[in-house]
Amino acid sequence: IDSNFIELAPSTARDRDAYALEVRRLQRLFSEGRVSLFLGAGVSINAGLPDWHSLLGIVTAESGMAREARESVRHLNNLEAASVLGAHMGGEEALKALVCRVLGHAKRHSLQHALLAGLPFQGCVTTNFDELFESAVLGIGGELAVLPAEIGA
Repeated sequence: IDSNFIELAPSTARDRDAYALEVRRLQRLFSEGRVSLFLGAGVSINAGLPDWHSLLGIVTAESGMAREARESVRHLNNLEAASVLGAHMGGEEALKALVCRVLGHAKRHSLQHALLAGLPFQGCVTTNFDELFESAVLGIGGELAVLPAEIGA
């Protein structure tokens, strides 16, 4: 490990020795291929996509829901709001189609996607509807299986 990296410990690292040990532990795990990535919507924000809260606002506005109902949805947590929107739109498939249309404008992955794709990880789980991380992995010559589309294939 570059000693400068340890010296650049964030101010929140109360114990610099413990921080250095944790950095070395993570380095070892990565080098042994024992790390998996878990990615959510936040990783795609730098590619111009909305976070969950903003996405729900856009989808709610485009759902055809009455103004009063839209106001009520704003006060729900994200999962509840998505469930209500899906029911209003006639089912999960209609909601997914609208979400894919809203997210479909992002065609290019961000630097964050590329940096994550370049890590020596064993596996990755993402909850994202976009395929930007997959694009970044393929862009560096990596291989991946997308589930459930490729399950049992």
